[in-house]
Amino acid sequence: MNAQVTCLGKAFLAALIAELQAQCKQADEWCVSTATAAQEKPVSPFKKLTRVAAVTAAAVFALGTPAHAADEAGKLTARLVITGGGSDCRIFTTGKVGMTNAQAQYLVDNGATARVEVWADDPIYDNRVYKGPKATLIPVSDKNGGGLLIVSDLHLSCVSYLDEDDKPPFDYGDEIYTKIIFEAPGYSRMTKSSNVIHRNFGFGEP
Repeated sequence: MNAQVTCLGKAFLAALIAELQAQCKQADEWCVSTATAAQEKPVSPFKKLTRVAAVTAAAVFALGTPAHAADEAGKLTARLVITGGGSDCRIFTTGKVGMTNAQAQYLVDNGATARVEVWADDPIYDNRVYKGPKATLIPVSDKNGGGLLIVSDLHLSCVSYLDEDDKPPFDYGDEIYTKIIFEAPGYSRMTKSSNVIHRNFGFGEP
């Protein structure tokens, strides 16, 4: 893997982790250790989501995820990582729309939505294999580059959903990508396809 790309990817995910930690600190009544939370008070659903996102980001950080393209105002990026196998594949997609933190917060407060679809890449035509629920939207502070972060963490059966080339003579590997669909006030509907993952997701493929 290109060293520069790897470093850029780590920098992006480091900013994501810092942003999630900052959001947690803003709510002191919920920002406690996991052990303390279990003993003293329940954890809000939002904070659970924040912690899960932070852990996921750290895991992808360790994988050396390639970087998003440089932020550009109004432009959407998308990056995909797939881990696991057999009956459980984790399909982790991150995207970002370039803007200020204030703009991002305004969009979140006024109904912005994003969802992720899983697609199979084929020579003749691509086909959608899964339509995901709404993704998580996180306004990023300006000190961490600003923007509106999009996070989708799906778990699907690799064999049932991702083994897209499962009939001879095409069962020599699968090509999967995700597509982010973003809609927000004042923005035209935007879509962005991620990188393509080439793997054998079926049991019987070479």
